[in-house]
Amino acid sequence: MELKALKYFKAIVEEGSFTAAAEALHLTQPTLSRQIAQLESELGNDLIIRSGRNTELTENGRLLYSYACQIVGLSDKAIEEVGLPASTIAGCVHIGAGETPAFQYLARAMRMVREKYPAITFELVDGTTADLMDSFVRGAFDFFLECDARSHVELNSLPLPLEDVWGVFMDESDPLAKLDTITARDLKGIPLAISAQGMKHALSSWAKESDGDLDIVATYNLISNARMLAEEKVCYLLGYEGLLKGHGGLCFRPLEPQLKARHQVLWRKTKLTKQAEVFLDALRAAVDSCADRA
Repeated sequence: MELKALKYFKAIVEEGSFTAAAEALHLTQPTLSRQIAQLESELGNDLIIRSGRNTELTENGRLLYSYACQIVGLSDKAIEEVGLPASTIAGCVHIGAGETPAFQYLARAMRMVREKYPAITFELVDGTTADLMDSFVRGAFDFFLECDARSHVELNSLPLPLEDVWGVFMDESDPLAKLDTITARDLKGIPLAISAQGMKHALSSWAKESDGDLDIVATYNLISNARMLAEEKVCYLLGYEGLLKGHGGLCFRPLEPQLKARHQVLWRKTKLTKQAEVFLDALRAAVDSCADRA
């Protein structure tokens, strides 16, 4: 299987048709069709269902597209980094990050890097730990900010100083807003939205230990859109304190007993690129400066 064929296949999926992909790739449509037919023959499976001008992926096609994104991305990354002059510290640092105020340490490190090495750039992909971990293991990211840190003996890790506090976001006029803290009993029968990651891990344990059942009516990956559920009074949001600063009309109340989450930055035990090493040094400095102030 040639890399070129995967790039062509990926373009068809993303452009939506053979015609649009051929134009984007500066190929004739018959040439592109032959390449995909050869790829399907090589794999022994149909990848695309052709219906007029539109295309639809088969189950095998969807699987291959997932791998094609990874492979093409890694190829582009290798060309970018290996092709740099030896005397130059430049290129992109790829970071996957869960949603947490602890990202401030990574942001501070990015600023430090950019001040000294303006040729270094960053690619940031946000999501939940569950969504991003698989991509990180496959090599899509240089670093991964893992929320609700766990042990990974096969990886390097740097704990972040900030502990996030779990709590409830609600309308300021809500009766629960009069409470200083929220217990599981306070939440009984109340519709809640929670991050998929939180539901699977920390909060499910908290609810059981507090002898309460949570009425989960919605789950979310990132809270920026989910906040509208609280603003429209569809449900209450469970999340980390500090994630919705500056959104008027909503308030935060911590859980009781208190529930906190620790986070860490992970990277593989292989040689880092020069730009990734620069970022790691800056990140350690950002974390150390916080410890010194404490």
